[in-house]
Amino acid sequence: MRIDIKGLKLANIDINLNIQENKKLGVFSNDKNLVITFLELVSGINKNHNTIFANDINVFDNKVYFENRIYFDFKNRYLTTLRVKKIHEVLKSYNLEFNSDKFIEICKELNVRGETDISYKYEFTKAGNTFVNLAMLCSVERKNIIINNPTINLNLDSDIEYFKKKLTSHEFNTVILGLNNVSHFKNSLDQIVLFSDFGSMYVVDNNDSLIVFDSNIDKHFLIKDKLFKGKYFIALNTYTKEDLKNFQKMKVKYEIINVYDFDKYLGDE
Repeated sequence: MRIDIKGLKLANIDINLNIQENKKLGVFSNDKNLVITFLELVSGINKNHNTIFANDINVFDNKVYFENRIYFDFKNRYLTTLRVKKIHEVLKSYNLEFNSDKFIEICKELNVRGETDISYKYEFTKAGNTFVNLAMLCSVERKNIIINNPTINLNLDSDIEYFKKKLTSHEFNTVILGLNNVSHFKNSLDQIVLFSDFGSMYVVDNNDSLIVFDSNIDKHFLIKDKLFKGKYFIALNTYTKEDLKNFQKMKVKYEIINVYDFDKYLGDE
């Protein structure tokens, strides 16, 4: 499924983007509401004013598109039970197929019951809720997925690695992830869409790098391709070797980082 975005404008950001079939795409912004709005538009939930197309057809209220994609926000609670018969009945009402064997398999691999308090109802921990959301996603067997907060509430490296492999596997076709943590998907995405703090959109891939300066750098230098500003100033690294040598001569402190490693530099001054 190819998705084309032509002339979409959000938060004064002009968005033109082509997402080719079988691509794995991440989306990040410090403005979490902007990410939600973007994903809901791409999902076809809200009107897009004729700016978003799947295989040349507008995605809004598009039955064929809906039958081939699914949208989840893993922050939300969709399930209140692990009883597969009940889950099957609910999903059937939404015309969703349900592979109970796959659901049970993933729940066992993630030890969902260890993250569940079962009394008169099922109460999942925050991590447990993320676990069952992944299990349900994989069990409905839609090939094109749009997921916000895919690794929210996960702390263990083994769990994060499991989610990364599942969500970027060949099991899915087109994958669009609203990233709550970019580093969790290091070197596993084809591209990352970055909505900057300065009203611009950038699309980066695994071969790109970023540059990190002290937060007061912009008071003295004109920074190109600015992305995020907080405790540090983060920009796309489009500087030449000569530019970097000049920074060193002027004793400007900087660090070149991988595009997946900027999470730890975010935050307030």
